[in-house]
Amino acid sequence: MKKLSYLLLFCAPLFVANISNAQKDAEITTPFSKFTTFSSPEPNNLTCPKISAAEGLDEMKSQLPIVGFEKVFFSAENIRQLLSNEGCVGIRFYTATLEGQTNTSIIGVAINSNGLEVRINEEGYLISSGTGQQSGEKSINKETAQTAVEVIQKNGAYKAYSVVFSKHVIEGLLNRTNSKGIHLMPAKRKFTLADSNVSMCSTMSICAAGLVDSSSTDLAGSGEQYIKSLEPCPYVCGELSNYVSEPVLK
Repeated sequence: MKKLSYLLLFCAPLFVANISNAQKDAEITTPFSKFTTFSSPEPNNLTCPKISAAEGLDEMKSQLPIVGFEKVFFSAENIRQLLSNEGCVGIRFYTATLEGQTNTSIIGVAINSNGLEVRINEEGYLISSGTGQQSGEKSINKETAQTAVEVIQKNGAYKAYSVVFSKHVIEGLLNRTNSKGIHLMPAKRKFTLADSNVSMCSTMSICAAGLVDSSSTDLAGSGEQYIKSLEPCPYVCGELSNYVSEPVLK
């Protein structure tokens, strides 16, 4: 099968040159393949697709049995620290499971325009397991992060995947009135296959989050929208060596 070369612009449509829809759709159904190369997501005219709060909550509920998490909170202080990494253009978020645990956590790490994970110090990965001040949010090193993404893959109970949101999108959420951080929620991505059948895969949505007492709440109320990634890996991946999850992607 002809190797595909996509240009991935985070939270933007995928542009494909000289490839038929049938070829593209057939390739998408093959997990763990290398599909894309990274380019900077920084142009501000490129926006993530948005879904209503009601649709976002429906997708979250439908994906919960598949991915093992409902909402995960990251504080503005910790997310800004990731964004301050030199050359950071976005944050990659992984589903993960710490050794000795069964629930799904989320790991965040800064990436540069080539898709490489960049860190100010050894503990440059951030992990969170819940909402509000009970999230257990903390910094971890690369070895711990790699083990956590391997554990969720090996356990097989929940989906192992990653998504990226650009720095521009995340900063917009952090700069909202009353924003104290972000919520990440499971969502779904639809692919139409060559035979016209529809295939679903898991992705994530993001919104600004506030804090009331010790609990975090969505700042996506009436008329507001969640922002959804259309590039879950798998199925839309960059150079596999750029990922802390490389061993399970091969």
